[in-house]
Amino acid sequence: MIKWFREYLSSRQLKVRVCGAESKIGDIRFGVPTGSVYGPVGYIMHVNSMPNVIKKCATYMYADDTCLVYSDTDQNQIQNIMQEDFDNVVRWAHDNGIIINTNKTKCMPILSPYNKNKEITIELKGHSYDCLHKNKNGCTCSKLETVHCYKYLGLTVESHFSWNIHINSVCNKLRSVLGKLQQLRYTTTRGVMYVLYYALADAVMSYGLGAYGLTFSTYLNKVNSLQIRFLKLLVDDKVKKSLKKDYNKLFKICEILPIEMKIKQMILIEQYNSNEHIKVREHTYATRLSKKPKFVVPKVTNYYGRRERRWLTPVYLNELPHEFTKNALSKNHLKNMLKKHYLSLCP
Repeated sequence: MIKWFREYLSSRQLKVRVCGAESKIGDIRFGVPTGSVYGPVGYIMHVNSMPNVIKKCATYMYADDTCLVYSDTDQNQIQNIMQEDFDNVVRWAHDNGIIINTNKTKCMPILSPYNKNKEITIELKGHSYDCLHKNKNGCTCSKLETVHCYKYLGLTVESHFSWNIHINSVCNKLRSVLGKLQQLRYTTTRGVMYVLYYALADAVMSYGLGAYGLTFSTYLNKVNSLQIRFLKLLVDDKVKKSLKKDYNKLFKICEILPIEMKIKQMILIEQYNSNEHIKVREHTYATRLSKKPKFVVPKVTNYYGRRERRWLTPVYLNELPHEFTKNALSKNHLKNMLKKHYLSLCP
């Protein structure tokens, strides 16, 4: 197998053709042939050993994106540990023939907005391998850029995890889709409009909802308002006029969940067949409530605690009727039952 990989990757050449004009043939000294099926799999196999050199930081890898995370109450400790592990990554990259682009590597401190030390300063350097080889003597390496907002895997993460900027981005995308659907409303069928809603609007809302959906209700209300504008396009004018005083009734008519109930459904489905965050409360004596399992809700002292899955999961489970917990449900059956249940709670 190793011989096959070596043969596949060695002595390969590449040329570029644009509008009939061709470039000179050049040797491929790094990477894999562009567009090859093997490329993504080969890269994952190649970088699979990187976490082994990262000693103290948590490592999150997806394709060619890698994120190092470390938490501590001591700012100096954070800087020292992060710098040490990043230096380990630089050494590993050099040994494996990978070039790290320090211009695209960012450092983002994350802390509570209520933290007294609001101005936290973390300065990491992108040392070259030569600099590390010289034990950083006469170091002239540049510092990594410190940012307070960064788009990672399609989600705009902020230093306070408020998700406000990301929700504004989601709303801008939804407004763009809304304008297109308004133009199509009178030229296509209602069935096609439903398909377009789920394909273009619902897909935008659903991506990353398990993360940004745990933010403040005031931020989610922006998405909810846009949802209502979409639903107005899915019903005829008579229905729309009859509900002028309360457009929230459109959710039940269109059988589409509001954003906040969609979040509840998503979290409960994520926990399907998982015992994480779930502990049944024991009843020492028979009561009417003992017939329905209740789940232990951990104590929290602030709003951040009420945004965690360990608190939300048992709370949402305790809100469900008895039939959800007494029967073994398939994942699709559970999804449909949750949708019907939450729609029944809509006005």
